Amino acid sequence: MSICLIAIISIVNVAVFPVKAENDLIFDESIETKIDSEEITYNIYENEILRRVSYNKNGVEHVIDYNKQSGNLILDGKNIGNSEVGISLYASHELSRRNGTLNADLSDTAAVVAAIVAVVGSAGAAAAITIANVIISRSLPTVYYTDITYYTDELVGGRPRMYHKYYFYSNAARTDLIGVI
Repeated sequence: MSICLIAIISIVNVAVFPVKAENDLIFDESIETKIDSEEITYNIYENEILRRVSYNKNGVEHVIDYNKQSGNLILDGKNIGNSEVGISLYASHELSRRNGTLNADLSDTAAVVAAIVAVVGSAGAAAAITIANVIISRSLPTVYYTDITYYTDELVGGRPRMYHKYYFYSNAARTDLIGVI
């Protein structure tokens, strides 16, 4: 009986406190920028499934998680966006499209920048600030984006090289383009 109890407690502890392996880490970077006359440092962590952006504003720590598989975007525990992927060949050199939204509660530029960087990655940080300023100045409650994965004829290790472009729109019809990263 006591051996069973110890085994159950061990299993529960493993389930509640998962151990994270270091080899899961793909990317870890910090980006500093000035937004609304305040220095903001965005810490970006990424593994195969998650891209996390954390930042401190006015003494409050904020965390945005983007699950690359499910497409959910979570700001401080609240779902602020989602996306769905349709993997199919659309046109020459276009491999897939993922349509998504960034919803309401993005009331300040720092949060919008963090949400965009969570979706696109750190390479788009400079453009994210410009797009965030448009979103805030136009008081857009929802922003729509399309992530298109392209490939080139250039082969890398026997496969074509791939890259992403993110298109941000103010409407669901995706006709009013705000910016591209």
